[in-house]
Amino acid sequence: MKIELINKNKDESQASFLVKGVTPAFVNTLRRLILEQVPTLAIEDVVFRKNGSILYDEILAHRLGLVPLVTDLKSYVTQDKCECKGEGCAQCSLKITLEKQGPCVVYSGDLKFADPAIKPVFDNIPIVKLLEGQDLSLEATAILGRGKDHTKWAPGYAHFRNVPEVKVVGDVVDPERIASLCHGLFSVKAGKLEVNQDKLLDYNLAYLDDELGNSVRINLKEDEFIFTIETWKQLSIKDILTESFNCLDSSMDEFAAKIKEL
Repeated sequence: MKIELINKNKDESQASFLVKGVTPAFVNTLRRLILEQVPTLAIEDVVFRKNGSILYDEILAHRLGLVPLVTDLKSYVTQDKCECKGEGCAQCSLKITLEKQGPCVVYSGDLKFADPAIKPVFDNIPIVKLLEGQDLSLEATAILGRGKDHTKWAPGYAHFRNVPEVKVVGDVVDPERIASLCHGLFSVKAGKLEVNQDKLLDYNLAYLDDELGNSVRINLKEDEFIFTIETWKQLSIKDILTESFNCLDSSMDEFAAKIKEL
């Protein structure tokens, strides 16, 4: 297997990799591990002392649960692996408080955390608007969870596609029109359509089949993939990938132990 970084944006919330020498099953397993198994912190329980806002308790609790939180996987464990067996302790849960009086807009940055290392990824997420005389007071608990249980614990989004091969196999009736479909992928020289091979990884060509006709042939390489991760920034892309393979190792160990019991 070979891995090569294709691109990464400035805030490192998205990156694409070229993965060679693997099967579709492998990259799809990696995709599912990222979406379903990599744990992150999110608010799970909310106790309201006062809620004078226009929103019901349940709606506010739901909005709080969707606020992405910076996650420290070295300091916290999931409740199913904690010594307290899920009753709640400093290793598996985090206390959060909020006290606001209107008139104001309550933002994610107003949340107060017992652990100063944990904070919202974004401080400007609006929670609710309080009018004059309206109060909001609550205590929340954040825990580590997995995307398979609720999407609020998913660390981001992952997807992949096969690397395409594009060849001009005949005379193209209107090469300028084809070149305009994907600016930069095709060029026209001396009235003939040419493929800029170094631009192939930048385009998803699945939607072009009907447009290109029989003159341009698109084949997909079966063992080369463009794998893209878009993170919500609770974890870095490196941490997401590392933890996804830790989850895979753990699952294989559990599977091996079950086999021995047979």
